[in-house]
Amino acid sequence: MSNSESKIRWRDIVCSKSGISRKNKLQQTGQAVDNKSTRNRLSQRCNCTFFICGIKSEDHGLWIVVKINLSYNHNLVPIQLRKFMPDNQEISDNIKDKTLGLHKAGINITRIRDIIQYD
Repeated sequence: MSNSESKIRWRDIVCSKSGISRKNKLQQTGQAVDNKSTRNRLSQRCNCTFFICGIKSEDHGLWIVVKINLSYNHNLVPIQLRKFMPDNQEISDNIKDKTLGLHKAGINITRIRDIIQYD
């Protein structure tokens, strides 16, 4: 392989909340924070330690995991969005029975969804 070719040989996958924000970093080091260039909202970064490091094998082209830390220090789904997760959704017996009845009558799923939506 020549030096002019650029091939990915190493890959680090980290959580989007890893590290700390630039503003917090400046505050920790005691440097002045320029509020003009920063937006007025909280940072989502919480120094999460999740990562996966891998190298690509030249022999067979597969990725090999060499380092891994699968622990998070934050919730993966915000509390206000948890109600949309499949394990937190309940379908009443009334709706289940109605859906099965409509399906047995030959009504397609899109139409069943429209009917139930307006009930």
